[in-house]
Amino acid sequence: MKRRRLCQKIRSPDHLDIGACYENIGIYYKRIHDYEKALEIGKSNLPPNHPVFAAIYDAMAKVYSDTEEHSKAILFTEKALEIKRKCLLENHSSFTTLYDRLGTIYQSTKQYLKALSANQMVRIG
Repeated sequence: MKRRRLCQKIRSPDHLDIGACYENIGIYYKRIHDYEKALEIGKSNLPPNHPVFAAIYDAMAKVYSDTEEHSKAILFTEKALEIKRKCLLENHSSFTTLYDRLGTIYQSTKQYLKALSANQMVRIG
């Protein structure tokens, strides 16, 4: 818990990256709560398609993927993709991680055609 106190010292409770601190120490339930809080803060200060939201949704998707909550992982990965498509060119390298995650999730849930499609997007990106 020393690491958690350090995270809280380094980052204020309303900092958008506080969830990432918790990610490093593996506190999944706390991470989701803090990412949700980061979304609230961001929504009151930033335009709706700001790239920071893609980063937060991506981080939430990773948490849900790590905890095998596949439907939520897919939902948040798709939200991150939606924002990134509005901000970046489709061949930007940051798409690779998102499509790779989708492919892995679809494969583990036996949705092989969707997995193949996502994996093909990894190669294109």
